[in-house]
Amino acid sequence: MYKIVFLDIDGTILDHEKTIRPLTKLAVQKLKENGIEVVIATGRAPFITHSIANELGIESVIYCNGSYIGYRGTIIDKKAMNVDDLQLLSQVAQEHGHLATYINESAFSPNVPDHPHLEKHYAHSIEGIPVFDETFLSREVYTAHLHCPESHIHIYKERVPNLEFMYWANGVSLDVSQKGVSKREGIRAMLDYLGIHPSEAVAFGDGSNDFEMLDFVGMGVAMGNASDELKLAANYVTTSVDEDGIYHGLKALKLID
Repeated sequence: MYKIVFLDIDGTILDHEKTIRPLTKLAVQKLKENGIEVVIATGRAPFITHSIANELGIESVIYCNGSYIGYRGTIIDKKAMNVDDLQLLSQVAQEHGHLATYINESAFSPNVPDHPHLEKHYAHSIEGIPVFDETFLSREVYTAHLHCPESHIHIYKERVPNLEFMYWANGVSLDVSQKGVSKREGIRAMLDYLGIHPSEAVAFGDGSNDFEMLDFVGMGVAMGNASDELKLAANYVTTSVDEDGIYHGLKALKLID
């Protein structure tokens, strides 16, 4: 019997209009009524995620692709990125004119003030446009974004080998994490804290940062809007986010009626 369900946000909880569909809300409510833990697992930071979690009534979240983990109001694990690696990332980005953005639990800052592509990359984001803070790297940073063409990513992999780079669906922007940090390891920490075995867990996702998560749990569910590669790696493929994939997937697994 499954005891816990992990849900990605973009393309999983949020549809392509960036809204939460009524049947998704109903599905979460039914899971909770059935005594099943519901946890968000996202690349987003806490300050970007709170409104979504609150709308769904979810109290536990794996943030920043696994580097910041909260369970019902208690931070159970956090892993700040190495400052030397972040400074090197910033140096390489400046050399090539790329935009990097550093993110902690409550704010974010670009690597340079007035980058020409800042508004282009963040104009339509729900978190708004980041404001430059020259002291930002003196605080703990849990994840970063990098905006550069795929033809240049090899430079970062060679020069900043302690960091992981994973492209978003747009093929221009990336999540940047410390090596060894992932949604999979975040889920592992949450399950260890709760005393739940991975075989008793379900995860829903659609993106490239969801491969390890879906592979780790007992039932990995790919959304219908996921890539063909993720669908092949999943145990089950549900309908798309715009067709209430979470609701129909949970019904198929008999976790809700």
